[in-house]
Amino acid sequence: MKWKKFFTFNKTRNIWFVVSLPLSGLLSLILLMFMEMGFRFHVPFLSYLVLSVIVSYVIGFIMDSLHSSLETPHHKKIFVVLKAVIAGFSILGLFALFAAAALSTVAIKKPAIYLYPTTDSVIDVKLEVNGRITQDIPKYNCGWRVFASKQGIIKENTAQFDYLFYEAELKNIELPNNGWIVEYSDLENWFDTRLPKLGLNEKELYQFKEYWMQELKPAKYYEIRLLSKEFLVNNMNLVIDPKPDTLIRLNFYFKPLDKPHELKEPIIVSPKREGFVVVEWGGILA
Repeated sequence: MKWKKFFTFNKTRNIWFVVSLPLSGLLSLILLMFMEMGFRFHVPFLSYLVLSVIVSYVIGFIMDSLHSSLETPHHKKIFVVLKAVIAGFSILGLFALFAAAALSTVAIKKPAIYLYPTTDSVIDVKLEVNGRITQDIPKYNCGWRVFASKQGIIKENTAQFDYLFYEAELKNIELPNNGWIVEYSDLENWFDTRLPKLGLNEKELYQFKEYWMQELKPAKYYEIRLLSKEFLVNNMNLVIDPKPDTLIRLNFYFKPLDKPHELKEPIIVSPKREGFVVVEWGGILA
């Protein structure tokens, strides 16, 4: 094969380059997921785009080469069948990519919202979720309007809660570059030492562990990342009236590992719990 010929465009190659793009996109998506380069359907977009173009170009080159080398009616019939197969799979690939896009959601599990006003107050809480809310306690409807005591007891009608609860499916996930690698056997101790530094009080820490120590199934290690404030604002924003003086949001990404890997630990700055305090914890389990 001459490299000059490989990089030469013509009508046949251009047509098959375009026709095979959906099929190439599907193949690239499957390959990147197999290589564990993404989170569920969330593969790195640049890698996905480059690989799709390369695969589609190679298919176009192969089809052009076959078209140029046809000599007998039998070969031409085989080529017609091959064209139909590629076109058919490309159409299926297009539908599959649309389906993958529709299914590309990330489940955020049990964000629990604690309210500590300075005086017993009626508080409005609204969620701006880039996705959809799947569970809520008490019923969210178009927002929560609850009565909260300064001790953190939340009341709605006759029901009483420690926190507002919801779960959601997000359309996007952006992970920070830093985090922690923790042995499974050391998880509870890690929570006991790190979470108070990140702002949780004793009750919040207990309820966090009560939930997540059951959710995090045995593995050799866990990769733990803390979702950034920017991501939370853009994808699961909290709108609270009156506005809190202190807002602590600890939503983690947990991924089980067989082997540890290098991961730069973030610098922890302990927040001061002053005035009207709102605390949220939750997580994503890979």
